[in-house]
Amino acid sequence: MWYDESERLEQRVVELSWVNGPQQQVGVSQMLREYLCVAAQLGMAAILLLCSAACPALADDAATIPPPEVRSTETTWPLFRGDSYATGVAASTLPDQLELLWRFEVPQGAFEATAVIFNDTVFIGDLDGTLFALNLSDGTKVWEYKTKSGFPASPAYANGRIIVGDYDGNLHCVDAKNGEKQWIFTAGAEISSSVNIHGEQILFGSQDATLYCLNQNDGSLVWQRTLPDQIRCLPTIAGGKCFVAGCDGSLHIINITDGEESGSVPINAPTGVTPAVLGNMVYFGTEAGEIFGVNWQEPKAVWTHSDERGGQPIR
Repeated sequence: MWYDESERLEQRVVELSWVNGPQQQVGVSQMLREYLCVAAQLGMAAILLLCSAACPALADDAATIPPPEVRSTETTWPLFRGDSYATGVAASTLPDQLELLWRFEVPQGAFEATAVIFNDTVFIGDLDGTLFALNLSDGTKVWEYKTKSGFPASPAYANGRIIVGDYDGNLHCVDAKNGEKQWIFTAGAEISSSVNIHGEQILFGSQDATLYCLNQNDGSLVWQRTLPDQIRCLPTIAGGKCFVAGCDGSLHIINITDGEESGSVPINAPTGVTPAVLGNMVYFGTEAGEIFGVNWQEPKAVWTHSDERGGQPIR
């Protein structure tokens, strides 16, 4: 595999820390949401903003496309990167001064993925196979759900459910209120990234090179699409399409209704990066250190950019 599994976090005791600003009246829910996304997504947000400023036509196109079906609010962060377009953009800014609000420790394992937030509750899974629900205000544990395999990906919140995949290829759906299991769907290999939401359906990829679409109510299979190589990214959703940047060196554009591929764009290298959507453009990086801007409606690569200092992987 192109991705070195030895790079996984090795620490046995991990601190999950939240911060708040003493200088400003910033709501805890609002602040935490920003803290979760800013560090990981600042680079992609900057790319999107620069593209809007440099390409007025793209900004106009963005205005004609409806907002993400699932998106964050002042009190929620329901998905990895916040919304179904995978923008990673929060509505507010961090305060100038930060201070520790609370800390939650696990005796073993580690956190490799970010949390999601809904109804003043933080949901996060660790690599030891425990999914936690924590009180947003003070970090106390509300409930935990235990399984045999760890969670490398962020969970997702949808209609009172928490949905998250594990190393063994199991997608778990539990009740967000109490952590009780509702259903489990088993894919053919590790689920490395989060699910995305479309109506009553959920979409996710697996290292078995398959994109799955399930009914979120009972976990039944709606359709599946097999690609040439493994899938490590969240499938981004916009305009009735699903975008998968694959390890086979292609961006795949797939119809949400039936799973048929409507187009693909060669990207010269494998990637596990989740694409971000702005208007008719999709943005992502590759293992070759190249950033792509792809018009998904044509589809074709509009521009690429490589760091002149060397092709370090973009992950």
